[in-house]
Amino acid sequence: MSRSATSQQADNGFTLIELVVALAIIGLGLTFVLPRMMAWADRLAFSARQQRFEDALAELGSRARRSGRSVVLRSTDLAPNPNEPSPIELPASWSLTVEPPIAFRYDGICTGGKVRLSFPAGERSYRLRPPYCRPEAM
Repeated sequence: MSRSATSQQADNGFTLIELVVALAIIGLGLTFVLPRMMAWADRLAFSARQQRFEDALAELGSRARRSGRSVVLRSTDLAPNPNEPSPIELPASWSLTVEPPIAFRYDGICTGGKVRLSFPAGERSYRLRPPYCRPEAM
């Protein structure tokens, strides 16, 4: 028995209903996956910003030695000259509280103190102990 030409064409490709069902399944899957992926990306970006801050804090002593000049870390709201850039760049909604202001001298010695980093999701504190002031999370 031979098939007619119309039945051979029906076997080639997908019907509109099959395509709509496949797209609906993909759409439902994305409604569950995308919010989780966005939250994961936000956590990853926050973690990267926090790590950049910690790296910059640990680098201040070396930066003072390389430049041959002392670097003073102060609270973000207590800068003596608002036009002078802070030694550590922070995102706009973050703030830094340093008690007392910490001086990183050109010879590699620092005065020590406590640093509190405040960000929208909370805060994190670090202790810098003299003479080398390696950051320790508190």
